Amino acid sequence: MHITKEQYDTFFDDVEFRDAPVPSTGEIFQMPLVGRNAIQMVAFHSASRAKVLDLLPPAMVPVALGDDQTVLGVIAIEYLERNIENYSEVVVVIPVRIGDGAAAPTVEDLLSEGLGGCTLLVRHIAVTTRTAEIVGNELLGYAKFIANIDFVDMPDERICVLSEAGNEILRFAVGVGQEYGDYERSTLSVVTYKNDLAYKLTYASQTRPAINTPDRNVLILGDHPLGRSLAALQVSNTPLATIYSPDFQLISDDRNLEVFKP
Repeated sequence: MHITKEQYDTFFDDVEFRDAPVPSTGEIFQMPLVGRNAIQMVAFHSASRAKVLDLLPPAMVPVALGDDQTVLGVIAIEYLERNIENYSEVVVVIPVRIGDGAAAPTVEDLLSEGLGGCTLLVRHIAVTTRTAEIVGNELLGYAKFIANIDFVDMPDERICVLSEAGNEILRFAVGVGQEYGDYERSTLSVVTYKNDLAYKLTYASQTRPAINTPDRNVLILGDHPLGRSLAALQVSNTPLATIYSPDFQLISDDRNLEVFKP
């Protein structure tokens, strides 16, 4: 939903923090996990629906486009002010609906508020610090791994490069402009499938996306095994849609984590 600048500024006012131990180490971290200042870039691409269906968990249905295509997203976030050590992350997601007999999401769903109730299946998620990895995996249900994430800021584009041990996984770019839309607030859900269980986390976020950005949008997949696995899904080089926002904020609360067998 669209919000005012005043509402944007009060996003964290009612958050009550508490200490939460990491099960494996006993380390204490503050929950909820909040991002007060972050730069987000998002690109949604087409991919082979048949190939994506082959790797989806049970009872998860992806978007159905024409010509047996579906939608796959790449998200990069550079956290500049977090209540843990700052880090960056890259997430590969597939919009789905969950449940036996669930209808396939539509493009109209993805363009509506809160993605029309769709859930983003986290296929891969890379972070740059050990703290982000263990907090994400043990308190918030993810399956994060550590990699290198670099950002390059150009006058009219931002480039993200994801690599591991010097081997490039992917790089993508989105156009950057000087005009911005309204402030927006939404509630979204992501789901990670591991150990035959679904870990669904619902979180709140707000943003102010750039508008009228130049077309600098491209995805290049590298020779890393993960890059090759994405290439096997026939992911398009040019996106269907992109988002750039230097005003991204979110609240991730472990109490909103649901664990179930889909």
